Amino acid sequence: MVFTVIILLIFVFVLLLFEKRSAIVFFLDTGENDMHLYFSWLPPLLKAKIEIAPSPLLTVYLFHMRVYSKPLRSQRKERPFLTYRNALVLDDSYVQVYYSLSDPYLTGIACGIISIAQAVFDKISVLQVPDFIPGNDYIVLKAGAKLSIGQTLYRIARLNRANWKNKRRNLNGSVQYGRKRGYSVPQS
Repeated sequence: MVFTVIILLIFVFVLLLFEKRSAIVFFLDTGENDMHLYFSWLPPLLKAKIEIAPSPLLTVYLFHMRVYSKPLRSQRKERPFLTYRNALVLDDSYVQVYYSLSDPYLTGIACGIISIAQAVFDKISVLQVPDFIPGNDYIVLKAGAKLSIGQTLYRIARLNRANWKNKRRNLNGSVQYGRKRGYSVPQS
């Protein structure tokens, strides 16, 4: 009976991984020197926040109680994040930009560049609010998306398996019949 309940809970958890999307929000404010990355999945259940301002700090909340808080250290990784960018399954992506530069001319150029980027990345909704009145310089950026955790983990596993096969093939070599690499047979 207990085994059946455990299997049922695991099945429900895996189903929720594929069905419920997690929210990811990035916030940057240059006027206040504030930068955060928020992650939440089933909001009362799991929330994570990375503060980057003075030093990177990861804080994890479970049922609104802090269960983990530790400074992040830079570690050398075998693979950078860019190799996994195609594995991400993102929906409802948006960017909100509020900015002002000391020169209205530069603010206009920035507005044009963001408009061009908006035309290129048509799946991302962009809201930009430029302030052309010269004053203080600031940029407030809020970007977010919904991430399908189950589909992303499945794609990463497929990518790792394909890379593992290639790595194994490169380590063990492949059988080649005929001439050796770099050796050319003279033509007669």
